[in-house]
Amino acid sequence: MARAYGGTRVPAHRSQEAIEKLLGKHGVDTFRWTSTAGHIGLEFRRPSGHGPLGFHMALDYEEERLKAQYLRALYWYVKSQLEAVEFGLVSFERAFMPALITGPNRTLGDDVAQQIKEGSLGVPQLESGE
Repeated sequence: MARAYGGTRVPAHRSQEAIEKLLGKHGVDTFRWTSTAGHIGLEFRRPSGHGPLGFHMALDYEEERLKAQYLRALYWYVKSQLEAVEFGLVSFERAFMPALITGPNRTLGDDVAQQIKEGSLGVPQLESGE
């Protein structure tokens, strides 16, 4: 099966720079990239009315040759989220809410996923139109 961005010719570092530039235009004042074999992490901070908010996004890939693809996909994801913010569909905080840091090595997305797994986060039953 062909993977999206499989034919990208954009080097990984160019996608990283482009992501930083996009986020910087939207008030992000601090970036930190981390990288280990098969993993890339991006942490960024954005001021808010109640102090800075931190966000963490992580990419895990199986082979080094996939790194550029994953970063290109991340670029387009970030770009589409920021376009939604610019258009007024969502706030910056809502666009990146799953990546909101809630504690050491934890994001809001991690917390909610754990609650779903444990069955402690319920979804109300939808009523039929009958």
